[in-house]
Amino acid sequence: MFTRIFTRKHRSTSSGDTSTRGSGHGHTTHGSGSGGHSKGWGKGSSSKTHGDKGKDSSSKTSKTHHSTGGGSSGSSSGGGGDKKGKKKKAPEPPEYQALSVIVFRGFPHDSYNKRHCGLFIEHQNDANGTWRRNMIDIEGAANMWHVRESVNRNPLNSPLFAAKLPVKVFTVGNGAEGQANRSLRDSIYNAPINNSDSEWCCQNWLEGALTRLIAAGYLSEAEKEAALNAAFDVLLQAPLQPLSIGPGSM
Repeated sequence: MFTRIFTRKHRSTSSGDTSTRGSGHGHTTHGSGSGGHSKGWGKGSSSKTHGDKGKDSSSKTSKTHHSTGGGSSGSSSGGGGDKKGKKKKAPEPPEYQALSVIVFRGFPHDSYNKRHCGLFIEHQNDANGTWRRNMIDIEGAANMWHVRESVNRNPLNSPLFAAKLPVKVFTVGNGAEGQANRSLRDSIYNAPINNSDSEWCCQNWLEGALTRLIAAGYLSEAEKEAALNAAFDVLLQAPLQPLSIGPGSM
């Protein structure tokens, strides 16, 4: 609930958008052997003897060359087969976290200074859409505030829901790494709470949390101001006089 309203004047701001093969070829080398020819020296049996020896030598040389070539071919072909058999793992899909400001109507009376606001993170990917939700705000009363986090709670289903105001969508990684990224959530959850000031409320908490997101590199000053001004507009849509509304919970 609010005990005081924004004092910030409307500003025209603009927000930026953020939203993140090769192949190996095996080469086969084939060796080839060639047999030499021997010419006999002399006549008769002497000529025959020299010719036989030449043939034997040529045959052995040829066999040696062919054996070496076959070994080279088998080794190279095996290496090429191993390379072709390895398949590269397909890249995992990107993960996104969409940040919004949520505003609830006051209860049991709705007025501009009774409306409540918080921050909402939707974890999304292209395969499953929104697969997780984190709603973070504060609850309690003056000088007794504490942070509250609701996991997988959809504030749009609340009977007191007034508005969802998108702030920015962040790409936080791919696959399991992106799903485990809690940096945005932690920055918001650890926003300071001031219980020494009796007028401090959720409006101040919201501004402090958005300021932390600037320090963490998530938002620019202009994006923070745009988010606060959008929340301010919804607060002013409340009745000037308290209006009783039915039962509900934020």
